[in-house]
Amino acid sequence: MENFSKIKDNVKFFLGMKNSKALKEDYDKVFRQVAFLNDKLDLGLKLTKCISYKNKVPRNSLIEMQDLFNKIITEHSPAEVPTAKGKLREDQLKFLDFSKEIIDELQANGLKPWISWGTLLGAVRHKGYIPWDDDIDIDLIREDFEKAKEYFKENYVWMEPDYTIHSNKEIDEIMRKNPNKKVIVRYFSSLKVYKGESLNKSIWIDIFPQDYYNDKFSLNDLKKLSDNMKDKIIEIDNCKKVINYYEEILKNPDIISKNSDKITAGIGSYPLLFYNINYFLKKEDIFPLKTMQFENYELPCPNNPEKYLKMVYKDYMKFPKDVGLQRHVVEIKG
Repeated sequence: MENFSKIKDNVKFFLGMKNSKALKEDYDKVFRQVAFLNDKLDLGLKLTKCISYKNKVPRNSLIEMQDLFNKIITEHSPAEVPTAKGKLREDQLKFLDFSKEIIDELQANGLKPWISWGTLLGAVRHKGYIPWDDDIDIDLIREDFEKAKEYFKENYVWMEPDYTIHSNKEIDEIMRKNPNKKVIVRYFSSLKVYKGESLNKSIWIDIFPQDYYNDKFSLNDLKKLSDNMKDKIIEIDNCKKVINYYEEILKNPDIISKNSDKITAGIGSYPLLFYNINYFLKKEDIFPLKTMQFENYELPCPNNPEKYLKMVYKDYMKFPKDVGLQRHVVEIKG
C-alpha cells in the first residue's frame, strides 16, 4: 500500500510539477512492468533501458515506455500469466496456510470472514493467487470486525494504535520480542495479523471492515467522506487519533445504519480511501457466504463475487495499471 507522500508525488507528476528525479522513478517503474510482462508472457521483446544522467530521463522516453505498456495490457489477458515461481511462490503458499488458519479460527468463534479485494479477484480469475500478488485480504462486517479485535486482544500480542501511521520500527521491535507469536496491529485502515521473527521475516493477513450505510447516503456522499478522511489522516498523522476520528463517524446515524441494506468498504478501510467504488452492495450480495477454490483450499467468499469485484475493479478480467509491482514486502533497516 502506497503511503501518502507517494500519492501526492503521483498527483504532482501528472500535473507536470514533479522534478527530473521523479521522472526517472516513474520511468523505472514502467520499465519494470514492461520487463515483467515481457518475461511472464514470453513476448520476446528486446528491451533497452534508457540511459539516464543525474536522475534525468527524457520525457519522450517515459511516454514511449508507457505506450508500450498500454499496448501489452490491451492485447493480452491476465489469464495468460502463469503461476508465480521461486521465492514469491513459496511466500504465497506460506501466507495462504497462515491465512487459512486465521479464517478457521475466526469461524470457530462464530464470525463470518470472506476473501475480498485482490484475493477474491485471484480466486475468480486464477483460482488462486494473482501471479504477482503476495498476500491475503479478508473482510468482516463491522460487528464481527469489533468482535475479532476483542478476541485478538485477549489471546495474542496486541499492538495499541499509538504509533505514527507509516512507522514500521515499533512493529518490528514487538515482533523481535515475541518471535513466532501472533502479533495483531491495528493499522489506520485494517487489522493485520503478523507472525514471524521480525517484520522482514514475517507472514501476515489483512482484515478489513465492511459497514452498512444509511439508505440516504449516496455514492457522492461516500466520495466526499473518503476525501475528507484522507485529508484528516494527513492532518492528524497519528494512528490512535485517526481511529478515534473514525469512531466518531461510526456513531453518526446519517452515515452508518445497521438497519440499512447498503454495504461497502468500512469507515477508514484502505479500499474506501483509495478505491473508486462504483455502487453499494446489498446484504444478499454477500450473505449467505459460499466457498470458492483458492489454490488447494476452499475459502469463504461473497454470495455474488462478480458483483463484488465490479464494485471497484469494473472490467476485472483485464490487466490493472499496477501489474507486476509487488507492493507488500516490507524491509526494515538497522
